[in-house]
Amino acid sequence: MKKEHVTKTAPRWFDPSSPVSIAMRDARVSRRDGRGLMSLSEARRLVEPAEVFRKGEGRSAGGTMVFESDRVWAALLSLEDAAEFVKHGRRIRWEFQVRGRDNTALHDRYGDGILPWIESRIEGDGALVNVPWCVVPCLLAIGTREALEVALRVQSIVELASTGSEIEAEESDLAEDASTSDDDGDESDDEDEDEDDEEDADDPGADEDEDDERARADAATKDDGLDVARRWMTRHPNAYGALATLADEGNPRAAELLRDRAAALGGVVREAIEASLGEEAAKRIAEQFNLPRTRLPEEVERLLAESEAIDEPRGPLWSIAELDEAARKFDLPSWDNANYTTAAMRITGYASQKGDVLVIEQILHHPGSGVLACWELAAYGPGAGKRSGRDDELIDTVRDELQSVEIDADDYVDGITNQIVLLGERDERGRPTAGSDGPRIVPLPLPSDDMIVHVKRAAVRQNGDPLRASYRLPRAFAALPEASRGTLRLVTPAEALVVDLCRRHRDMIFAADRDLRVAAAIPQGATRLFSFDDFEYVAAGEPASRSMDLVAMVEALRARRKITRLPGRANARPECWIPGAAELRSYAGGDAWAEGDDPIEPETPAAGVGVTPYWSLTIARGFPHGVWLLHGAAQNKKGQAEQAILHLTNASSPVVRQFWPRRTACMWARVAGLAERKWVTGDRGVLAASKNDRMLYAAEARKLVENFVLRPWTVPAHVGTEFVLLLEALVGGRETIEAFVAALGKLSPEAWASDRAALASAIFELGFVLRRVEGTRGPLRERLAASWRPGQTGEAPRMLDLVLHGRAGAERSARCELDLAHVGNDPTWVRDKLLDRRTPPSAPDVLLVSLAGEEMLGKYEARIPKVADAAWVGSQLARLASARVVGMALALYADRPEARAAISQALFERPEIRAEIEANQRGPQAKIARALLTALDERDERAYARRQGAQDDELDDEDEDEDDEEDEDEA
Repeated sequence: MKKEHVTKTAPRWFDPSSPVSIAMRDARVSRRDGRGLMSLSEARRLVEPAEVFRKGEGRSAGGTMVFESDRVWAALLSLEDAAEFVKHGRRIRWEFQVRGRDNTALHDRYGDGILPWIESRIEGDGALVNVPWCVVPCLLAIGTREALEVALRVQSIVELASTGSEIEAEESDLAEDASTSDDDGDESDDEDEDEDDEEDADDPGADEDEDDERARADAATKDDGLDVARRWMTRHPNAYGALATLADEGNPRAAELLRDRAAALGGVVREAIEASLGEEAAKRIAEQFNLPRTRLPEEVERLLAESEAIDEPRGPLWSIAELDEAARKFDLPSWDNANYTTAAMRITGYASQKGDVLVIEQILHHPGSGVLACWELAAYGPGAGKRSGRDDELIDTVRDELQSVEIDADDYVDGITNQIVLLGERDERGRPTAGSDGPRIVPLPLPSDDMIVHVKRAAVRQNGDPLRASYRLPRAFAALPEASRGTLRLVTPAEALVVDLCRRHRDMIFAADRDLRVAAAIPQGATRLFSFDDFEYVAAGEPASRSMDLVAMVEALRARRKITRLPGRANARPECWIPGAAELRSYAGGDAWAEGDDPIEPETPAAGVGVTPYWSLTIARGFPHGVWLLHGAAQNKKGQAEQAILHLTNASSPVVRQFWPRRTACMWARVAGLAERKWVTGDRGVLAASKNDRMLYAAEARKLVENFVLRPWTVPAHVGTEFVLLLEALVGGRETIEAFVAALGKLSPEAWASDRAALASAIFELGFVLRRVEGTRGPLRERLAASWRPGQTGEAPRMLDLVLHGRAGAERSARCELDLAHVGNDPTWVRDKLLDRRTPPSAPDVLLVSLAGEEMLGKYEARIPKVADAAWVGSQLARLASARVVGMALALYADRPEARAAISQALFERPEIRAEIEANQRGPQAKIARALLTALDERDERAYARRQGAQDDELDDEDEDEDDEEDEDEA
């Protein structure tokens, strides 16, 4: 007998990603014949004795289990021709599925000749047994009149065998194979498939989700027995002539389907019949079956009539039925998907004689895939060369430091909000507390400014541009009903970030027209007729044709009309969909926001004094009386905090004002609470604190506060200020106040009257924390008030009076301008008092400017030459909106060289700083103004050079990639 030729290298008869090639890999057919298949003799050896297609026994091959079903399926695909397959396919009893739900391997291999086997799967009641589940996909793939007749015979689909069958029990084993490796049977194939198998194993619920969606889709279709035929017509819109002919010949099912499609699609059906059978035949059939020439809504007709027409010949027939079919299968892009959040959507239409294209783009947040923001497209219409596309790398989370930072075994800092997330509380020694399972999010004392993230335009290879965005939902969500707003606490800051990015910069994120044409392989020379990012859209599973706007867009393509508006009620905005899907998604598993945090971007204060809305809000929250923590690795290296503690302990005035590295903050709070006998670096408590950099929790904070409050000896006053504000940032404002309430309750009258400057400062700062936690009244304030006694003497009682009693407390206890900061119940009185020249001065504080107005700057201007901390004062002044502060900051810059870096950095953050500095070029600080303008130019040039350099590097990389591809082609 002549030996059959086999080869280890698969010929290119089938694309490596085709179902046939995949089946060969699934069966580990490493030796293939000249067809790229299992040898004919081996195939017949496996098929001829087989009576039942079943899962069978499995064996390990290349680290993957290969079952009997895999080998027999590969053999069935390797027979000589369609007739031989049909002979065996009819004979075999099918009790198990093949891999991949939409498997068209049989049609790819044998073509339309498999139709007799498909027909044999129809039972007497018209039920098509879709076992294996390649039966329906293969029927839909055959575009002949005979296939249409078979589809019309089908009245229902049976997906599974009887209860308890092998199919039902083992269905989950047949996860769809996503392998796209080269079909060469070598080790790389095995490795790729092993990876695919591992991915399938990682998501065992994927098939179950798909089954649920299909079940919902089946339930949503009409129960008229025409579903399969309806789907077949969607796949083959040029077959309306055949359908009309069958109806004309007396096929009642064809007549029913013809009327159904004409009612749903209107004039497109008549046009298709006319194109196939001619005008006279189409007219006769239309009259015979009462087919409408058009059924477009009046609003759509009016829109098309008023729009400009273009001179582009009509292309292949298509209609919105294609989108309806995608919606039926839950493949149409959606706003209310449970697994991802759609932040923005855009629909663009291209008209071409070669085929029209409707492209739907989405910007998505997909946490299940580990993707912060990605872009996807779905393309419909006969001109779409590519039906889908995806770009997962819109934001580089590593570059922008958006990844979470671990601070303990379970606890972490959220990379987007910079908030500490505790998954359980700890005792004083940092050990987990039983029954405390969290999570608890520590609120930020002062709000975060907009983030700067580098976002690249979809479908291009280049680094992203720096764009500003907030991790809170846009103000549009504030208009929602109260019931809907309640669900927004389930929306994560990551979702909100992507939504806000799209709100501000969607035109810079969606693909450019040139790139979109490439991504969807749109015919060359196609005319873009429209592009909309707000329109009426449908819920998941709902037919696309229920949206008047989708109908209008499809009809505009067919009619060659450049539409500029849409007739429907637009709802393609996240605020229309996110509230309804928030509970379904709930990526965080519950409340995703800290206590007191609003997921919606706060409204800018009406009379804000800040240079930007953010700074107005921040000053209203108490700035500069609050701190931010730095959690990056660069600020928290070993040795940094230890050195800082030595410097801080020896300082007689504040060294760190606003931004504290987390390790330093933890150590410094412990130093403030553990110092035992003397405020020196050699104190035993100070030494112990400077060696302990673990995260600080509420239980330990309570102990530290008690030690601090009850300590009989004094420490520098600024330590008390820093102690309170650091605890607020580390463990939370409510927890900090509760700790002080408990400790102050243990303080004796003698201790209250003693000279305790640090304790007095701490109590004064506690007033700002109290305001942030519960405003001007609440239970915490009442508990704190229990510690105050009228007539008590000493600095600590005086500060408590100022914190608790508004104007009355200030009239009794205020001694300088800053003492008036807690007067919130009489704004006119406090303004007059602050502007009164007789009020003793204190260091400039921008919070007081928010209470007294710009006139307060007049008082501060005279003190500029004498301020103690020029860098701190200059940085504060730069946050105010008044142009007057620029001249004051320039005066500080001129006189205090040690503060220049801090002042210039703060000034350069002002939105209109160039114009403001130019306005000072003829004043007393003209020389300084010119120097700063030069520095500003240099900064902008460096930024441009960095961007240009990055783009040049990317171009070089692309050139190298192209050279590599050319080399591969030549090889």
